[in-house]
Amino acid sequence: MSQKNIYSSSKNNRRNNQDNFRSIYNQAKKDHSVNKLHYKNNNKRYKYRNKRSIWIKVIIIILVLVLLLVGGAVSAFFYYFGGLNTDKNFTQNPQDLGLVTSSKINNDVTNIALFGLDTRERGARGRSDTTMIATFDGVHKEIKVTSILRDSRVEIEGHGKDKLCHAYAYGGPELAVKTLNKNYNMDIMEYVSVNFTQMAHIIDAVGGLDIEITKEERVAANGLIASTPELSYSEEIPAFSGKSATLHLNGSQAVSYARIRKIDNETKRAGRQQIVLQLLLNKVMDMNVTQYPDFIKTMLSYMDTSLNYQDILGFIPVLMFGKPTLKTYKIPDENDPNVKGGMVNGVWYWVYDLKVYANKLYNFIYNEE
Repeated sequence: MSQKNIYSSSKNNRRNNQDNFRSIYNQAKKDHSVNKLHYKNNNKRYKYRNKRSIWIKVIIIILVLVLLLVGGAVSAFFYYFGGLNTDKNFTQNPQDLGLVTSSKINNDVTNIALFGLDTRERGARGRSDTTMIATFDGVHKEIKVTSILRDSRVEIEGHGKDKLCHAYAYGGPELAVKTLNKNYNMDIMEYVSVNFTQMAHIIDAVGGLDIEITKEERVAANGLIASTPELSYSEEIPAFSGKSATLHLNGSQAVSYARIRKIDNETKRAGRQQIVLQLLLNKVMDMNVTQYPDFIKTMLSYMDTSLNYQDILGFIPVLMFGKPTLKTYKIPDENDPNVKGGMVNGVWYWVYDLKVYANKLYNFIYNEE
């Protein structure tokens, strides 16, 4: 081989080696870039997964805290409202309660029947020694209480003309509410009933009441305390000088005062009951907000009612946001010349035109006349 050919071959080899080296270098550089990108992407993905994991943990912790708080609130709710004895057998059918239609007279006004029973044992029917209609006006922030005298002569379904107080004994709260609706054209769908011992405990829960009482009322009330074992846990109402005095009465004493009948008449008795109810409401309104939970817990445990938790919570705005006005009314008016009190077939009644007094009641509740 000539020297020229040897030189040419060597030059070609060097060029090939350079090309190979360049190719290897470029490939290595490319591989390095790919690896760097791959690492960068993996690092981003790792950071993303790490952040995602942290947020998931945070969300889980928040949910657990919320559940604990809600659970605590629910526990507190049932601690204070768990004593509510809702009558689940009480009908929700308006026709069964004597309403002409299923709609209320006014959706902003709720009427509830209040029955004070002359029973000793909880759950026993007995007569409604006291019958009232409590009206909650959510718009005007008013509470109205209408007392209907127990000896009113009304029509009781299945029993003809009889005393209003007998309706509860004949058919429990359903017949008693139906009797009110049919005779006085009301739209009552709910009731609350307490016997006199339960009422005494509710009054004790507010610390008793300051009531102006006469000497004659004191003697009569003490006689009821002595003759009623369920109320005799308290001392007698103390003596005082003068014809009357304002005394601090405990639950037993206040209920005995409200039950007095024999020294005057049924109208005066209804007036005493309204005094007790008004003073009780005033004490509740004057409570510190922190006192409400314990009072509610105590009160609910001493009453039977068709109301549920949601119903009771609905009355809170009327009771808590500004002191509501309390207005009272009695049926019938003993000074009305058309109202007669006397014997009918050997039984003493208050006899009056039910349609006239149904209109009077409507005006008191809705028209404020």
